[in-house]
Amino acid sequence: MPKIRLPARLENLQKMISLLSAFAGAQGFSSDTMLDVELALEEILVNICNYAFPGADGDMEMTYEEDQKGRLIVLLSDNGIPFDPCSAPAPNLTGDLQQRSIGGLGILLARTLADEFHYQRQGDSNLITMFFAKKKN
Repeated sequence: MPKIRLPARLENLQKMISLLSAFAGAQGFSSDTMLDVELALEEILVNICNYAFPGADGDMEMTYEEDQKGRLIVLLSDNGIPFDPCSAPAPNLTGDLQQRSIGGLGILLARTLADEFHYQRQGDSNLITMFFAKKKN
């Protein structure tokens, strides 16, 4: 299972996204699936970079593989502050723009784009697992 661990900095997003895209493309995932994967991955990685390590440095890690069902499995981990995106309140999508709170849309987008999205806290690590099925273009 390929793995990459990098400092949780925004300048490292493209490297992680590119590695996963190259792998998924080589496995025959469609461009539609690839777009979903890239958007979901970017949203979660941005959250890790911006919020997991307030006032400190930390690392983020990504492992990925294709399972026996032909799904792409992406596991993201960090040892930042605990945060369960599955229990985050849904953003207000219907209210007046000036009355809406900032934030939450990226998590909603990632959870919507993935066919399955799971979180668990294991020891001092946040673990997010996303599953993406192959789609036809």
